[in-house]
Amino acid sequence: MVNVLLVQTVNSARNLDANDTPLGLAYLAGYLRVHMKDVSINIISSDEKLDFMKYKPDIVGMTSVSQNFNIAKELAAMIKKEKNIPIAIGGHHISALPHLLTKDMDVAAIGEGEQTFLEIVELVKSKKFSAANLHNVKGIAFRENGKMVFTGPRERL
Repeated sequence: MVNVLLVQTVNSARNLDANDTPLGLAYLAGYLRVHMKDVSINIISSDEKLDFMKYKPDIVGMTSVSQNFNIAKELAAMIKKEKNIPIAIGGHHISALPHLLTKDMDVAAIGEGEQTFLEIVELVKSKKFSAANLHNVKGIAFRENGKMVFTGPRERL
Protein backbone atom coordinates (compact mmCIF):
# COMPACT_ATOMS: atom_id res chain seq x y z
CA MET A 1 0.00 0.00 0.00
CA VAL A 2 1.23 3.46 -0.85
CA ASN A 3 -0.32 6.51 0.83
CA VAL A 4 -0.60 9.58 -1.36
CA LEU A 5 -1.46 13.02 -0.03
CA LEU A 6 -2.50 15.58 -2.65
CA VAL A 7 -2.54 19.22 -1.56
CA GLN A 8 -4.14 22.20 -3.29
CA THR A 9 -2.17 25.25 -2.20
CA VAL A 10 -4.51 28.13 -1.56
CA ASN A 11 -4.32 31.54 0.03
CA SER A 12 -7.31 31.68 2.34
CA ALA A 13 -6.60 35.35 3.10
CA ARG A 14 -7.51 36.15 -0.51
CA ASN A 15 -10.61 33.97 -0.19
CA LEU A 16 -10.78 33.62 -3.97
CA ASP A 17 -9.42 30.14 -4.45
CA ALA A 18 -10.17 28.56 -1.07
CA ASN A 19 -13.46 27.08 -2.23
CA ASP A 20 -12.34 25.97 -5.68
CA THR A 21 -12.64 22.26 -6.35
CA PRO A 22 -9.10 20.95 -6.90
CA LEU A 23 -10.01 19.48 -10.28
CA GLY A 24 -6.41 18.83 -11.35
CA LEU A 25 -5.78 16.83 -8.18
CA ALA A 26 -9.02 14.93 -8.71
CA TYR A 27 -7.75 13.97 -12.19
CA LEU A 28 -4.51 12.70 -10.64
CA ALA A 29 -6.39 10.72 -8.00
CA GLY A 30 -8.74 9.19 -10.56
CA TYR A 31 -5.86 8.22 -12.84
CA LEU A 32 -3.97 6.63 -9.95
CA ARG A 33 -7.02 4.67 -8.84
CA VAL A 34 -7.59 3.29 -12.34
CA HIS A 35 -3.97 2.32 -12.99
CA MET A 36 -2.65 1.31 -9.57
CA LYS A 37 -3.61 -1.22 -6.95
CA ASP A 38 -3.04 -0.71 -3.25
CA VAL A 39 -3.14 3.07 -3.24
CA SER A 40 -4.72 5.32 -0.63
CA ILE A 41 -5.32 8.91 -1.70
CA ASN A 42 -6.35 11.95 0.33
CA ILE A 43 -6.98 15.35 -1.24
CA ILE A 44 -6.84 18.37 1.03
CA SER A 45 -6.40 22.11 0.85
CA SER A 46 -3.41 23.84 2.41
CA ASP A 47 -5.72 26.27 4.23
CA GLU A 48 -7.21 23.49 6.34
CA LYS A 49 -4.39 24.00 8.87
CA LEU A 50 -4.22 20.27 9.44
CA ASP A 51 -1.51 18.05 10.73
CA PHE A 52 -0.47 16.76 7.31
CA MET A 53 1.41 13.84 8.82
CA LYS A 54 -1.80 12.36 10.26
CA TYR A 55 -2.38 10.98 6.75
CA LYS A 56 0.92 9.07 6.99
CA PRO A 57 1.85 9.92 3.39
CA ASP A 58 4.57 8.09 1.52
CA ILE A 59 4.56 10.93 -1.02
CA VAL A 60 3.02 14.39 -1.16
CA GLY A 61 1.87 15.87 -4.44
CA MET A 62 0.92 19.50 -4.53
CA THR A 63 -0.24 21.97 -7.11
CA SER A 64 0.28 25.69 -7.14
CA VAL A 65 -0.43 28.72 -9.24
CA SER A 66 2.05 31.61 -9.17
CA GLN A 67 0.30 33.71 -6.54
CA ASN A 68 0.37 30.76 -4.10
CA PHE A 69 3.87 29.46 -4.82
CA ASN A 70 5.27 30.90 -1.57
CA ILE A 71 2.66 28.85 0.29
CA ALA A 72 3.81 25.73 -1.58
CA LYS A 73 7.43 26.48 -0.65
CA GLU A 74 6.55 26.91 3.04
CA LEU A 75 4.46 23.75 3.04
CA ALA A 76 7.22 21.70 1.38
CA ALA A 77 9.76 22.94 3.94
CA MET A 78 7.40 22.12 6.83
CA ILE A 79 6.75 18.60 5.53
CA LYS A 80 10.46 17.91 4.90
CA LYS A 81 11.24 19.06 8.43
CA GLU A 82 8.77 16.52 9.86
CA LYS A 83 9.51 13.59 7.54
CA ASN A 84 11.84 13.17 4.60
CA ILE A 85 9.37 11.91 2.02
CA PRO A 86 9.22 12.72 -1.70
CA ILE A 87 7.42 15.92 -2.58
CA ALA A 88 6.23 16.41 -6.14
CA ILE A 89 4.83 19.71 -7.37
CA GLY A 90 2.83 20.42 -10.47
CA GLY A 91 0.61 23.14 -11.80
CA HIS A 92 0.94 26.18 -14.00
CA HIS A 93 3.67 27.94 -12.02
CA ILE A 94 6.23 25.17 -11.87
CA SER A 95 5.42 24.08 -15.42
CA ALA A 96 6.34 27.56 -16.65
CA LEU A 97 9.25 28.09 -14.25
CA PRO A 98 10.71 24.69 -13.28
CA HIS A 99 14.03 26.25 -12.29
CA LEU A 100 12.22 27.60 -9.20
CA LEU A 101 12.02 24.08 -7.75
CA THR A 102 13.22 24.43 -4.14
CA LYS A 103 15.52 22.16 -2.17
CA ASP A 104 12.44 20.89 -0.31
CA MET A 105 10.65 19.86 -3.52
CA ASP A 106 12.02 16.69 -5.07
CA VAL A 107 10.42 16.74 -8.49
CA ALA A 108 8.37 19.03 -10.72
CA ALA A 109 5.77 17.62 -13.10
CA ILE A 110 5.80 19.73 -16.25
CA GLY A 111 2.49 20.01 -18.08
CA GLU A 112 -0.09 17.23 -17.78
CA GLY A 113 0.70 15.23 -14.69
CA GLU A 114 -1.47 12.12 -14.71
CA GLN A 115 0.94 9.61 -16.31
CA THR A 116 3.97 11.40 -14.89
CA PHE A 117 2.68 11.29 -11.33
CA LEU A 118 1.66 7.65 -11.71
CA GLU A 119 5.26 6.76 -12.63
CA ILE A 120 6.60 8.77 -9.70
CA VAL A 121 4.20 7.07 -7.25
CA GLU A 122 5.16 3.67 -8.68
CA LEU A 123 8.81 4.48 -7.92
CA VAL A 124 7.87 5.40 -4.35
CA LYS A 125 5.76 2.27 -3.94
CA SER A 126 8.57 0.01 -5.19
CA LYS A 127 11.08 1.90 -3.00
CA LYS A 128 13.02 2.94 -6.11
CA PHE A 129 12.53 6.71 -5.87
CA SER A 130 15.99 8.09 -6.70
CA ALA A 131 17.58 10.54 -9.10
CA ALA A 132 18.91 7.63 -11.14
CA ASN A 133 15.39 6.28 -11.66
CA LEU A 134 13.82 9.71 -12.19
CA HIS A 135 15.84 10.01 -15.40
CA ASN A 136 13.42 7.46 -16.89
CA VAL A 137 10.29 9.53 -16.17
CA LYS A 138 9.37 11.89 -19.01
CA GLY A 139 7.92 15.31 -18.31
CA ILE A 140 9.75 16.20 -15.09
CA ALA A 141 12.45 18.43 -13.70
CA PHE A 142 14.55 17.68 -10.63
CA ARG A 143 17.89 18.58 -9.13
CA GLU A 144 20.80 16.18 -9.20
CA ASN A 145 24.11 17.17 -7.63
CA GLY A 146 22.91 20.77 -7.57
CA LYS A 147 22.07 20.89 -11.28
CA MET A 148 18.63 21.03 -12.84
CA VAL A 149 17.72 17.98 -14.91
CA PHE A 150 14.90 18.01 -17.47
CA THR A 151 13.79 14.63 -18.77
CA GLY A 152 12.14 15.92 -21.91
CA PRO A 153 8.51 16.47 -22.78
CA ARG A 154 5.85 13.86 -22.32
CA GLU A 155 3.26 13.26 -25.00
CA ARG A 156 -0.12 14.72 -24.12
CA LEU A 157 -2.88 12.39 -23.05
